[in-house]
Amino acid sequence: MTRNVLIILGIVLVAGGVWVYSAYVGLFGDWESFSWNQKLTVTVETPEGERSGSAVSHIEARFLKPGSKSISAASSGGRSYGEAVVVALPDDRYLFVLRAKNADTLTQGAFYKQVLGADAERIGNVADYYRRMLRRSGLSGPIQRDTYPRFVTFDDISDPTSVKLVDPDDLAATFGPGYALKSVVLELTGESPRYGKVEEALPWIDEYYGTKLDGRQLETIDAPNRLANSLSAGAFKAGDRR
Repeated sequence: MTRNVLIILGIVLVAGGVWVYSAYVGLFGDWESFSWNQKLTVTVETPEGERSGSAVSHIEARFLKPGSKSISAASSGGRSYGEAVVVALPDDRYLFVLRAKNADTLTQGAFYKQVLGADAERIGNVADYYRRMLRRSGLSGPIQRDTYPRFVTFDDISDPTSVKLVDPDDLAATFGPGYALKSVVLELTGESPRYGKVEEALPWIDEYYGTKLDGRQLETIDAPNRLANSLSAGAFKAGDRR
């Protein structure tokens, strides 16, 4: 057996050992995991009265336990799935509040004073915060303005490239006089994510899991339509295709 072959074999064995060890620590307790469901409800004032939409997301978060010997480069991780919030407005228009990239930041901002006390200025140990949060029931509150997901609409609901940002602080600039954001409220819930509202409003959405809304495969700073190039179906829903 040549020296090069021995070197390659050694690399393979080391890599295999790393994978087995990582799988071991993942399965046998070096991580502390948390999961919950949360409902985001958005209410808009319109010339024809209030209109609301809501969506439930499932959130999973995990943290390395103190003293862990894991070789993972990350000390925390997580994922979420569910739909964007769809608010059906007068004149067949829609407001979409997209899925948050870091959905647990909504949770932290909405509940931390209820969980830690009215005088709490910040969350210290996030894992401890989740432990305490999940012992509570009936948690509900407005999310912080700086954690708002993106608000978008479509000039032409049948044209993915017509997507445009909506300023939450000035809905009238997009939809006209009489439109204003009334509330964005998050609550812990026993409900599970449900799907269908996004697809009902955007019947073409499943065509954009493998591509951006502008038809390109990848996001690029050279794209003429940067917003459409930055969004795909995953911004509107995730989890129903597993």
